[in-house]
Amino acid sequence: MTTRNGAVFQLDAALDFLGRVGLARIEKHGLPLAQELRERIAALGYETLTPPGNPSPIVSFVHGRDRKALETELERERVMVTFREGGSQIRASVALFNNRSDVERLLAVLKALA
Repeated sequence: MTTRNGAVFQLDAALDFLGRVGLARIEKHGLPLAQELRERIAALGYETLTPPGNPSPIVSFVHGRDRKALETELERERVMVTFREGGSQIRASVALFNNRSDVERLLAVLKALA
């Protein structure tokens, strides 16, 4: 391609970055954090939808709390998740740029509302 629009350039840059970091390294970072998150959410009494040992950085669970109160607390703590199924479920995804403090902030909100 002789010319690049912004989207193609951004995609090329993202793929280049992922290639330099390495998919194995990304997986090694994210999967243990996601597994710990799933286990600790379950220990707080939330119904987890992501099965134990699932090789995915995504953790889904039923929160069973007031959605607005939960959204307010998550926003205050700068925790980004998505609400699913009419707002009754949360989908949290651990990515390359997340770390233990991100997981701890989400868990602190969930614990406070448990």
